[in-house]
Amino acid sequence: MSQRLLRVSSRIRSELKRLDRVLDRVNEGIRQARWTSDDLYWDSVALNLHGFYAGLERLFEMIAGTVDGSVPGSGGAGVQGCAGVGAPSLLTSASGAAQFR
Repeated sequence: MSQRLLRVSSRIRSELKRLDRVLDRVNEGIRQARWTSDDLYWDSVALNLHGFYAGLERLFEMIAGTVDGSVPGSGGAGVQGCAGVGAPSLLTSASGAAQFR
């Protein structure tokens, strides 16, 4: 494997570890929100889910840049581009740890 691919795979592993930590914070925020009924925890969950999405974007941009040599433009879609993706399925499929409701 080339040095470039080794560096990219290392960066991918590092980013996946960060995403795992973000999901841990999401799940803890959900647990605390349910326990305390404090809406501030739901705010934390929302912000961390946004961070999770941004981390996925970084991963895909890194992969596209390596494979294709360039990163396609988003056309300004950003977060709105995944409007059909529901947080509950994201949580249970990504971490296997939480039932959202």
